[in-house]
Amino acid sequence: MGNSRRFLALKKRMAQLEDDLLPPVNAVGGYSLQDQDQIRGFRILIHAEIEAFLEDLASDIVTRSFNRYTATGKANKILKSLAQAFCRSHRPTTGEDFFVCAVKQYQEVIKGNHGIKEANICVVFLPIGIDKALLDHAWLNTMSSFGAKRGEVAHSSFRVATVLDPVIENGLIQQLTTSLEQFDNQLTPLRRLA
Repeated sequence: MGNSRRFLALKKRMAQLEDDLLPPVNAVGGYSLQDQDQIRGFRILIHAEIEAFLEDLASDIVTRSFNRYTATGKANKILKSLAQAFCRSHRPTTGEDFFVCAVKQYQEVIKGNHGIKEANICVVFLPIGIDKALLDHAWLNTMSSFGAKRGEVAHSSFRVATVLDPVIENGLIQQLTTSLEQFDNQLTPLRRLA
């Protein structure tokens, strides 16, 4: 299985942010306030890129499924899962199509998503019919932990913030990149279905 184009774009962007924002390693760990701000900015921007990546992956699968449905009139597993998740009370009428209703509601969920913690990932991927087994608990915990770390930086003053180390940040990002690559590859069958 190959990586999606979206994953390759994420990986390239993450490398660019690393080059642009992480200061050179200092053996004694003495990083200036400017260095600390850059490391904090790195964490926040990486989080934003990962969030956009996950939302884009799911949205692309739904869009491709809906376009196929529009062309053929046949709903696949993905649209049926969305309809089950979002339109249980929708009554058949001559008005809005059942699957149009599901896609619109799902798009609102994506717009309202603001994070990469376990709850965010589940809200984005479970409604499109992803197998729960693909959502590894260790990976979800790592994502939730990184989401919390981003929150620590984004919602606190630099005066009370923990001193960050670019080596540790880079190591965490490498771990996240590897797990995101695995997840991206696991979505290949769902992408083919779309």
